[in-house]
Order: sequence, then structure tokens, then C-alpha cells
Amino acid sequence: MDALSVYDHLSVYDQLSVYDHLLAILSGAVLPLSLALVHAKSRQSDEPIVFDTAQKLALYWTNSAVLWILAAATILVWCLGGRTLHALGLSAPPRPIATGLTLGIIFLALYANDTWLQLATAKRLAETRARWRRQTPFMPQNGREIGHSLVLVASAAVCEEIVYRGFLIAYCGAFTGTSLIGQCAAIGLPAIVFGACHFYQGVRSVVKIVLLAGFFGAIFLFTGSLWIPIVLHFIVDLVGSLLGPKLLGPDRTALRSNEP
Repeated sequence: MDALSVYDHLSVYDQLSVYDHLLAILSGAVLPLSLALVHAKSRQSDEPIVFDTAQKLALYWTNSAVLWILAAATILVWCLGGRTLHALGLSAPPRPIATGLTLGIIFLALYANDTWLQLATAKRLAETRARWRRQTPFMPQNGREIGHSLVLVASAAVCEEIVYRGFLIAYCGAFTGTSLIGQCAAIGLPAIVFGACHFYQGVRSVVKIVLLAGFFGAIFLFTGSLWIPIVLHFIVDLVGSLLGPKLLGPDRTALRSNEP
């Protein structure tokens, strides 16, 4: 296939099949609502949720399996519609990637700054630690848990980009068109859905994730490839896993202040 023009992959859906609609409903509505219900049920008790190592490892591997099943279903539906993996974004960038790399660098700079701001002072570190313990107690706390979490980090980076960027942007683009407003909507709607899937992390995190997903969607449109978003997604989740022991482990500052 020749290199696509910047937004041509939004028009790959000349005819949407029932499988396309079912997949869009599953990934765009059923999954976010299911996660929201699970979160609401888990918050019925005032007691903090605590995960032991066995529960964390089971969560990492189970979620990874679910993500790969969803990604495999997405690729199957895509190919059954007579579309190529190239159009889905699973190929080297077909166009010059300068814009995509520039957006990627801007994103990494913003992400690094935001991460630093959350850890820069003792007060902010304490606030971030409290938020993580309340909202993401399943994050790894030791080397073994980090090692297993890398499976989920890689799975999320690949599978979520396939579903929420490659598939859903093209699906939404079939309805919104390729005007500037249509392109923004094709990026924005999946970004909102993706953010909603992370509602358990709190409203503040959801807003950040929506913006993150918007960046990734823009890079996908400009490059025609998912690989830069996949790499950026992997970096973000990897940093989160590596910060787990610092934010969920013992508060060394508090321990030192209590020493006689």
C-alpha cells in the first residue's frame, strides 16, 4: 500500500459491519461501565483496599490476558472488513515522522514535569502517596511485583493503543468525517472513553489521561502508525510501576522523624 495521506485511515470504513459496532460498544461502553461499577462496589466500604503479592500478580496476568483477547478481537474484526494492518497503524510510520516525534518529545517533557511536581516537596510527595494508596493500591511495591507488572505494562501499551487509537479513532472518524472538527472529534471521543476506563484513579487523573490519549491520537493521525504512541504509553506505565515502591512502600521520612 502506498503511504496514506494524513487522515486517509479515517475513511477505511466504507461499510461498517455489525462486528464493528459490537466491538465499538464493547470497548467504548461496556468496558468503561463495567470498570465504573467494579470501582463503585469496591468503594462501598470505608476500609482501605489492600492487595497482597499473590493478588497483585493475579491481577497483572488476568488483565494482560483480557487486553490481548480484546486486541486480538479488534484485529480479527478489522481484517474481516477487508482492511490492512497498515491502515490500523501496525506498521512503520508511512509518512515523515518529524511531527510525531516532536509531539512525542513535547508529551514526555510535560509528563516529566508533572511527575516531578508530584514528588518535588515533602508535602506533595505525601499527598501523592496518600492518593496512590487510596486509588491504586494494586501498584507494585517490590522487585518481584515490578517484574510481573511489566507484563501488564507491555500489554497495555500495545493492546490499548490498537483498540483505543487504531480502531476507535477510525470508527469514530467514519461518522465525524475528515474536517478539522471531525478529526478533533475522532481523536477526542476515544480519548474520553479511555479516560473513563481509568475513573478509579480519580477525576484529576482522568483529565490527565484524556489529554494523554489526545496526544497519542494526534501522533497516530500525523504519522499513520501506532508505534510512537505504543512506546510513549509503555514509558508512562513503566514509570508508574517503578514509582510503586516509593509511593506505596514505607514512608522513610516519617520513619526517620519518629526515631528517638
